[in-house]
Amino acid sequence: MRHLLFAILFAILILPSRTVLADENGWDWEFSPYIWATSVYTELNEDKAPTGNETRFLDLVPKLQFAFMGHLEGQGDDFGVMLDVIVIMLDDEASRKRIDIETELNTMVIEFAGVWSPGEERYRGFEALAGVRNIWIDSKFTIDPDNPAFDTAEVELDDWKTDVLIGARYSGDISSKWGYSLRAD
Repeated sequence: MRHLLFAILFAILILPSRTVLADENGWDWEFSPYIWATSVYTELNEDKAPTGNETRFLDLVPKLQFAFMGHLEGQGDDFGVMLDVIVIMLDDEASRKRIDIETELNTMVIEFAGVWSPGEERYRGFEALAGVRNIWIDSKFTIDPDNPAFDTAEVELDDWKTDVLIGARYSGDISSKWGYSLRAD
């Protein structure tokens, strides 16, 4: 496990924090890959009292099938557009006394917004955001009893939700190579 954590940390440190390109129309385009280390809380509530479980980030790493997180943004003098994509696919299997359990969780969050940047420097200072956020969740929970007298039980969810995104962010530099961005929406 230590080797995996070291490899992840090394990849983070050698990845560019952002890549900025200028086009012929005077816009600057920025691509920033990132990592969001989170835990997952699940609650199964199917005609009975809910059963919950929380899994910490380090326990999720072996269950990870695929992950992508990236931010693409273009800015002109005062206005711009941004696209943020998060895709996470998790899969797990477990055998307990008398049952086998399989879980899948696939999620995607896509944010598309316009950016108003009134400051003198692009990608720095206060900026206002307005757009949409689409959230897709596809999950499947399967319980397969060893006893053939009992049927396999499955609970599935496949749903898209769309929300309005209105917010602000403040970005600045820590050094010539490192920056920060605080965002609320």
